[in-house]
Order: sequence, then C-alpha cells, then structure tokens
Amino acid sequence: MTKILVVGCGVTGSSFVTAFINKSKKLDIDNIDIDIINKDDNFAKGLAYGKNASPFHRINMRALTMSVKPFKEKHFYKQLAKNQDSKINIIDDNYFYSRLTFGEYSSTYYLKKLSKIQQRENIRCNNIIDEIIDIKDNGYKIEAVNKEQNITQYDIAVICIGNQPATSYQYLIGKKGYIHDAWNEGLNNIPANEPVVILGSGLTSIDFYLTLKENKHQGKIYFVSNHGFLPKVRPLHILHNLKFLTKEYLEEQIKTNKDKLSLEQIMQLFYKEFETENIKFDINTVLQDLYSKSTQEILQQDIAYSQKQSTSFSILKAIDENISIIWNSMTIKAQQEFDKKFKTLWSIYDYPMPQINAQILLEAIRNGNLEIIKGLESVVYTEEEKLFKINFCSENQSTLKISHVINATGNGINVNNIQNQFLQNTLASKTLISHPLGGIDVDFETGRVKTKAGLSSNIFFAGSLTRGVHFYTNSAVENAKASARIADYIIKTLTQ
Repeated sequence: MTKILVVGCGVTGSSFVTAFINKSKKLDIDNIDIDIINKDDNFAKGLAYGKNASPFHRINMRALTMSVKPFKEKHFYKQLAKNQDSKINIIDDNYFYSRLTFGEYSSTYYLKKLSKIQQRENIRCNNIIDEIIDIKDNGYKIEAVNKEQNITQYDIAVICIGNQPATSYQYLIGKKGYIHDAWNEGLNNIPANEPVVILGSGLTSIDFYLTLKENKHQGKIYFVSNHGFLPKVRPLHILHNLKFLTKEYLEEQIKTNKDKLSLEQIMQLFYKEFETENIKFDINTVLQDLYSKSTQEILQQDIAYSQKQSTSFSILKAIDENISIIWNSMTIKAQQEFDKKFKTLWSIYDYPMPQINAQILLEAIRNGNLEIIKGLESVVYTEEEKLFKINFCSENQSTLKISHVINATGNGINVNNIQNQFLQNTLASKTLISHPLGGIDVDFETGRVKTKAGLSSNIFFAGSLTRGVHFYTNSAVENAKASARIADYIIKTLTQ
C-alpha cells in the first residue's frame, strides 16, 4: 500500500486530489490510500471561497476564465450553465460571480469525484478534520504529527496549507482596535460611525470596504498605502496568441543565452508582444498617466475604458496565462529587479477589479465616504491616547489619528515571519527551506520541495506559499495547474 498525505484541502489541495483521481483512472495503480487532512470542514473551499467569504465578495475574474480543473478554463461556467442552480439567477460568461458561488462549485466537483472513487477498489480517499503541525522525513517514511502529538507514517506528502495572514505590522497585534487577520477575525465589532483606516489599496482592501458597507458602516473609510493606487478596472478582452513570451521561444532564448534571461531581455520580449499589435508600450507614459490624475479621474477613465475591448489588456491577459513560465525563465537577479521596479505596477494593471466594484468605490469617493491617501510612512500606536497615528511622507498630508485599523496588505509570503506552527517546525528542521523571493522553495516542474541535500523525492508543496517559484499564486487556476503537475509526477513514479 502507498499512503499519501495531503495537508490542507482548500481549492489547491482539492485540485491535487481530483487531478490525481482523474489521471490515475486508466492506469495500473494499485492500493493507494489518501488521507486529506484539513483543520476545519471547509473542504475544497479554503479561506478565499469558504464560510468567511460573503455573497458580495466577487471573484476578480470573469466566469469563463475560472476553473479548478487544470487547462479547462470554461469548466466553472459550464458547470453553472449545466446545473442551473436556483440560487444563481445569471449565467453569463462575462459575469463576476461571488466567491461563495465558486466555493460551492469547487466543493461540489471535489465531493463528486470522491463519491466516484468509492467504486474503485485501488484508491481510497479519507477526509479528516485535524491539524498537522509538523512532518519529518526519517529516510524511510514521512512522519506527520498532529496537535495531540500523534504520529502517522506516510510514503508521500503533498502540502497545500493555503493563504497566511500578513507579515507586515505584526507589532500591532494585540492593540485595541487593530485587526490583523480580518478574514478570520471578522469586522463586525467596529462601531458603525467610527472612521476606519485600511492599510493597503489593492483587491483585499476593496473586499474589506465592501464588508464594512454590508455591515452598514457609516463612518469615513481611508485606504492608505505607499503608492495610493487602486487596481485598474477589468476591460473586455479578446484572444491574443503570444509570439515571443511563449515556452518554446523562451527556451530557445535561454539556450542561445546559455543562461536564464535578464530583466532587460524579458522587457524587450514584452515590448515586442505589443508591437505585434502595432502598440508602442512606453512605461513612462503609463507612470505619467497614473501620477498626473486624481484617483477619481482615473476611476472614471477606467470605468469608461472597461466597457470596450482592450487590445492592450488582451496582451497582458495572454502573458498572465504564461506568467509562471516567464518568471521561471528569469535569473534570480532579474526577478529581484522586477519585484523592486515593477511588481506594484504589474499588480495594478494585471489584477484588475470588476466594473461593479469600481462604480461602488467611485460613488464613495464622490460622496466623501472613501479617501485614498498615498505616501504611507509608518503606523504607531500611542498608549497614552489609545489611538493609532498614521504618518505620511508628504508634509502636505497631516497625520491621521484613528481608533480602528485593518491590515489589508495581502498574504504573508515571508515564511520565516509567518506565525504558523507547521511552517515554524518544518523550517526549523530544514524539512522545508524558504525561497529568496518569498514562500517555500520548490522545483518548478514537479513541486518537490528543495532541501539542503537537494530535491525531496516524496514531499511536495503547492499553492500561495510558492510565490518565489511560481510568481502569481493567488490564482485558483494557476495553483490547479501546479497541483496537476505534482499529480503527474507522483503517478509517473508509482507506475515506473
């Protein structure tokens, strides 16, 4: 018997399980026992799409592009159309469905696969509610330790522990009025008329703003960040076939270069992609457009622009679908330079918000309920006043004194600073090692974790905490692809 452990069963963990089931169906694999261990009953949903999400939290991608089935983009949309769930009144490929709807779709698909597996004698899957706090490779078996210190042995472990709280502003944890992990702590205890500062101005900030408004919050809300930019508004896009930033072309360039590519080389290929559509991409023009206009002006412009087909966004969308391969074609130095120079700009343009959310924000800015402030310098809690002081770089922006602060700076990827017992234990024992650019270091093709001694043969890692290797790991679609590659590799080793 081969015993497989799956640690964490959100969308990524369930994607691995269903991929393994699908890919092993016609193969001669005998006597597989899979323990799928999740710390709550939110199987196949996770934090983003489970019980902590709300109906007004929309996915930031259109239905047609979402899927938990790797390389089957239309799977979510087709399942909605097929089921015609009475709870879903709109079946539209351009519609932005709620996270809860996607979670129900993911869970339904997962449970359906598990029910079918009962008809097969060679594979058994067991959903277990528990928490694994450590794993160790003793050279013969993997030993998994739960919170009660019980040890179970496995042959293979696939780790999919999901999104982690922010690692920024941890020094504020425990201060009255500070919410560090809003997805788990909730926003229900903030007085309705109190002003609130949300640290960050990205997609997470927008989700928390919508939560506050759903809670009937009346006080003024501030988004504060270093750059002060909101995500762009997602326009319509058409299919664009890449010519230069493809796997084949990049491999050819690496072979010619005798090394992975520099940031300058990648940027030249980026510009060439736009030139295929007679677009001269100029980074300075993009920056000038951002810095020369107010947030309200930019939002108005973006909303109007989103109602049209955008060739530029179509190119970005095509690049985004290949982003992990592009990222893996770059040297570490090039990746570090990109993060320093362009990571924020890329996030603003390539991870846009639905038009409906943009219209809500625009109305809030117009009526004075929402203000976006750039130049965030520091956040300090004063014990004397029991207030937070929000300090800014510009002398033109006065310090905000406020009682309620919400951290929306995004998932923690600096694993050495994440307050998670499993990560702390496995990093301390060198079972896992961190990547220089964040997350856990893994092999790109197989998901095998890297150790000081080389690649592990039986421990795998997938999901948001592989950011250094896979670049964009907040995507259910990209994580499903990585999970499928892990399933492919495990099946290959089991059938050799």
